[in-house]
Amino acid sequence: MNVPTLTGNVGAQNRIGADRYCLAGGELYASPIHQHVGARLLDLQNRFALKCYGIVNSRAGWQREKADVCAFAHNLPDERFEAYGVCYGPGPKTVRPGAASKF
Repeated sequence: MNVPTLTGNVGAQNRIGADRYCLAGGELYASPIHQHVGARLLDLQNRFALKCYGIVNSRAGWQREKADVCAFAHNLPDERFEAYGVCYGPGPKTVRPGAASKF
């Protein structure tokens, strides 16, 4: 119950020398990540399910030997998705939407 049929993350990372942007050494990096969460059944009778969803998150920053400065972004396209749900008996069902974009 409340376990996705499939979950997964796919990401990539690109790094370039920070010297070309007048930063004192190190590397600049960007890392987009696609997160998929499959459909989930929420009651014992399998009558209530949340839809699957996919969102894009990202991380970008500057890294040097002993320093790392970065920023994270969650849910970049600001998708609305069903993050959590509860079934209270045969009738009432509630769904909590997922978080909006955060920068």
